[in-house]
Amino acid sequence: FTGETTYEWRSVFNFAPTTIVLIWTPVIFAVLAVSQFVRGLQYLKLCATYTRTCVFHTIMCMFGAFGYAGNLGICVGSVHAITAFLALLCVCMFKGKDHNIETQNILV
Repeated sequence: FTGETTYEWRSVFNFAPTTIVLIWTPVIFAVLAVSQFVRGLQYLKLCATYTRTCVFHTIMCMFGAFGYAGNLGICVGSVHAITAFLALLCVCMFKGKDHNIETQNILV
């Protein structure tokens, strides 16, 4: 790699903390969200109850979707906002009960 070609490559793949956070945040959030559908990769502390699901999708839409990818980020963030609202609705409907979400393994 010469000096002219490494600039673009190093703008994505480097160990600068600000670059890692800015570029790789949506990828990390997406991997966490998709892993909830794979039996071996589920992290139940993240989305085991409706309250946790609401918090996860609210954080994801605000910090992992709306600010990225232009209009696609707005569309994806809106889907997460609707999901967070529906989870909040379930929390209100089942008030006083700690309902666990029955995880149905769609992918595996």
